[in-house]
Amino acid sequence: MLEALDGFLIALTTDGNIVYVSDSVSSLIGHLPSDMVDQNILNFLPEREHAEVYKLLSSHTLMTDPIAADFLDVLLSLSQGSIDPKEPPTYEYVKFVGDFKFHNNVPTSSCNGFELAFPRTLQSTLEEQVCLVATVRLVTPQFLKQDLCNVEDPCDEFTSRHSLEWKFLFLDHRASPIIGYLPFEVLGTSGYDYYHVDDLELIAECHKQLMQFGKGKSCYYRFLTKGQQWIWLQTHYYITYHQWNSKPEFIVCTHTVVSYLLCSALLYSTLLYSTLLYSTLLYSTLLYSTLLYTTLLYSTLLYSTLLCSALLYSTLLYTTLLYSTLLYTTLLYSTLLYSTLLYTTLLYSTLHYSTLLYSTLHCSALLYSTLHYSTLLYSTLHYSTLLYTTLLYSTLHYSTLHYSTLLYTTVLYSTLLYTTLLYSTLLYTTLHYTTLHYSTLLYSTLLYTTLLYSTLLYTTLLYSTLLYSTLHYSTLLYTTLLYSTLLYSTLHYTTLLYSTLHYSTLHYSTLLYSTLLYTTLHYSTLHYSTLFYSTLLYSTLLYSTLLYSLSLCSLLRWLLLMQLC
Repeated sequence: MLEALDGFLIALTTDGNIVYVSDSVSSLIGHLPSDMVDQNILNFLPEREHAEVYKLLSSHTLMTDPIAADFLDVLLSLSQGSIDPKEPPTYEYVKFVGDFKFHNNVPTSSCNGFELAFPRTLQSTLEEQVCLVATVRLVTPQFLKQDLCNVEDPCDEFTSRHSLEWKFLFLDHRASPIIGYLPFEVLGTSGYDYYHVDDLELIAECHKQLMQFGKGKSCYYRFLTKGQQWIWLQTHYYITYHQWNSKPEFIVCTHTVVSYLLCSALLYSTLLYSTLLYSTLLYSTLLYSTLLYTTLLYSTLLYSTLLCSALLYSTLLYTTLLYSTLLYTTLLYSTLLYSTLLYTTLLYSTLHYSTLLYSTLHCSALLYSTLHYSTLLYSTLHYSTLLYTTLLYSTLHYSTLHYSTLLYTTVLYSTLLYTTLLYSTLLYTTLHYTTLHYSTLLYSTLLYTTLLYSTLLYTTLLYSTLLYSTLHYSTLLYTTLLYSTLLYSTLHYTTLLYSTLHYSTLHYSTLLYSTLLYTTLHYSTLHYSTLFYSTLLYSTLLYSTLLYSLSLCSLLRWLLLMQLC
């Protein structure tokens, strides 16, 4: 209970001799109990307080009634333990609270500070009965950083050995003035019993790294002293192994006391770093989110623009292909129609020419047949006429000559008949030859005329056909050229229109894309600027708040220390 209250128990005789002091005095003012027992209290007090202590103790020296023992409450300054006796002593402000009681078998000192104040006989009878039992508490608790008198070199570190379960196996003698515990008090106990609850997680993580790597350095942590004070330590440790089986044997630790200001600075740096890291991460997250949102928006707009352009281009391409297909179909149909008409015209011309030629030849054949029949008929009629005339003449002559002589007449008749026949034959032959010649000439003339006429007619027809074909071809060529010109003009106009539409579409798409991109970039810039300004403002406010909080904490701590002092 006294350790929890930053105090220790002390028993004094009325002459100032210390007969008992509790063990917690070591962790509070740096003296061992054995160094204080059988010493006078005046040896640990400044000279200005000797008279006051003398009055307090001497006022109870002549008390004989036990009921008259009263209560004592006084503030004194006790010297702290020091290594160098030549050093000027430093004093700790403490409060004595206790009362005087009668006790038997109280040990006496051979020398005390009050020998000159009383007769020796009276003092010996009273010292054995009156004793001051008081509790001493620190007015201003502070960390113990002084070494004991029996420590050869001043140091703020000590060593210890622990088992693999982190139980104390050994504690250096330098640890007692630092943590207040003697070695036998901590042996067998776990080191986690003395660590602050807020540091257990970090210490456990450091021990895991020790078990993994075999050596290391711990974080800054708080250790509970015997005087129930927290001191900051940092430990360097390593694992030792058995020399025969190479198994882990125990852990050697070197503990170093660190300043609270250093820990506060490190804690402040850690908090500031964490705050800055959090602000940076928050800013990075916001920036990444903004960029991601901008990228997604830009991708969406770009995809929409490309999709719209693709659809428009597909529509224009489909329209162009459809128009080209219709135009090609029209040209093909026109070409086939023209070929059909030309073939029909040529076929009709050929048939017409063949018909005319056949009619001409048929007419020539009929004319030739008519002329030949007429010639034959004429020859037959002429021969019949001549024969009839001859016979009539012969008959008339025979009748006239009275058939002068039948023989003569017969001979003559035969001669004449022969002559007539010969003449007729000759005449007939001549006529026939003449007729044939004439017929041949006539036929030749007619044939020549017919051929000439046919040739002229054919030439005329051919010329007419050629002229018609030329005119038709010229007309068709002119029509084709005109149609081609119109088609070319239409295609050129369509191409120009398509190019104009395509250029307008691309220009419109480019303008739309540029407008959207500019709007997106402008919006992203404004949004990024707003977020950046908000993040900077938030970081500035957070930093100002932390700085103000730290300044306020430092001011409060300084005021508290000033008030306590």
